[in-house]
Amino acid sequence: MYKRKIEQTLLAWHEDPTHKPIVVKGVRQCGKTSSVKDFAMRHYKHVVYLDFREHPDYKQFFAPNLDVDAVIMRPTAALPGRNRSGRDLFRL
Repeated sequence: MYKRKIEQTLLAWHEDPTHKPIVVKGVRQCGKTSSVKDFAMRHYKHVVYLDFREHPDYKQFFAPNLDVDAVIMRPTAALPGRNRSGRDLFRL
């Protein structure tokens, strides 16, 4: 993959023990999603990718509240057959 400047930003964010959620903005088709997915696969054991364009019904995972435990539990309960071990990208 082509090395991008965003990788340095993502790495600095990842290494900061007090990091908060990160928002990645940019023009269409500049590689935002590819860069973040590649970074996540290299730095995290488990990665979940929710594509709201393909599956607008996934918004239900975030309602009625944004409690972290609940947000994690809802997709797990909705898709019980998914294998969640190893260094896989779960495209839900």
